[in-house]
Amino acid sequence: MKYKAGDQIESFRLIRECGSGTYGTVFLAESLVTGQRFALKIIPENNRFSQRELRGIVQYMQICPRSGLMQVYYAGQCGDSFYYAMDAADSLEPDPAADYLPDTLENRMKREGRIAPSKLLEIAKQTEDKLRILHQKGFLHRDIKPGNILFINGEAVPGDIGLVTGAPGSTLAGTPGFLAPEAAAGVRPFAPQDDFYALGKTLYCALTGYPPDKYPAFPPELSLTDCKDVIALYNLWCAGECGPLPERKHRGKNVLAGIAFTAAALLIAVGLFSFHRHIRKSAPVPVRKDFCSVRDALQSAEKRIAAHVPPAGFVKLRPILEKERDRLRKLRNQRGREAYLRPVSQEDLERAARDPESAAHSAERYVRMKRQDAEVAAFDREHENDPVISYFQTADWIAGELNRLRALAPIPGLEQTDFSADRRKFREACERLARLERQIMQKPPGD
Repeated sequence: MKYKAGDQIESFRLIRECGSGTYGTVFLAESLVTGQRFALKIIPENNRFSQRELRGIVQYMQICPRSGLMQVYYAGQCGDSFYYAMDAADSLEPDPAADYLPDTLENRMKREGRIAPSKLLEIAKQTEDKLRILHQKGFLHRDIKPGNILFINGEAVPGDIGLVTGAPGSTLAGTPGFLAPEAAAGVRPFAPQDDFYALGKTLYCALTGYPPDKYPAFPPELSLTDCKDVIALYNLWCAGECGPLPERKHRGKNVLAGIAFTAAALLIAVGLFSFHRHIRKSAPVPVRKDFCSVRDALQSAEKRIAAHVPPAGFVKLRPILEKERDRLRKLRNQRGREAYLRPVSQEDLERAARDPESAAHSAERYVRMKRQDAEVAAFDREHENDPVISYFQTADWIAGELNRLRALAPIPGLEQTDFSADRRKFREACERLARLERQIMQKPPGD
């Protein structure tokens, strides 16, 4: 079945299509229960990549919570397709309620042209941090490129995690032009440095405006002095090194030595990991008294949900709360839009021209964007303690956590994983939800 905007999949309504390709179709979707918006990816089961992606998503759902990575909240099946709900990217449009353009590095490049070096270094650092978390947890992304760098709550995050895998010796995957030559030629399996190679090519494209196959050509109109840090960083990563720029010395002379050191370190790490696995299999693992399995955590969560009884009359108040939440969302969007549309003075333009970050924009557009960001941030600060907003945020977290535990419970191999922290956080969230319900009942919206 081919889905379109307006269709409903279980408790999600599809709002608009954001993109489609070999691996499936991504929609902006809204939860019919909470009103929260997600990115919903739908993959037909007869797609030859579907089972591989499903296995990868189930693995990824174990490591993404509380990690700083993009979150996957729920995976399900509907008809002849499976789908999963994840964080939706911010919108590049001033009024996302009226239109939605995912805020990705690729869309920023299409709209603004080249990205300013100072801004690009910030994006590189944020993406690098997320990749290191992913690698530390034993996973590879395998498809870093401008279209897969998303901005969620203003921060760069590796998105489109359909090719993420934790399998050792992973097979070739990714986008031509962003693949390391050794991996593309089949000389060796895909490795962590290949994610950084792709990130290096991504930085090159964003800085120069050139396609990846023109590397290392450089536009003559750009200043080498202003761009030197970005150039050094993407050259380092494209040379096969995984290290961040500030931690490397003599980087121009010791690229081959760095690669050899990295290879040796990987071999040692693999050996230690294999030895550790052998020890774990051969030696009994003592179980702590407070150990909590995933099934115990799920059972505890379901009991708490079943026992949760909102104050009398709260169910009738729920439609009013939803209207209040929608009113606040529209007010936030309106204030941002009004700030963007306010006239720009000559003084504003002169001040913007002195800001290095404005180099990638027209001065007028930069002023408008900064105004919009400041107004939205001010609105969020004013309402950060609003019980209605906190109530829906907490309810969304509880629903997502329950779905995550349900997805993990049937997976074999988690017997030694302790979920006591998850059980505690779920209990705290339920207690917070109850407090917010009592607080709202004492002073309902509109009183």
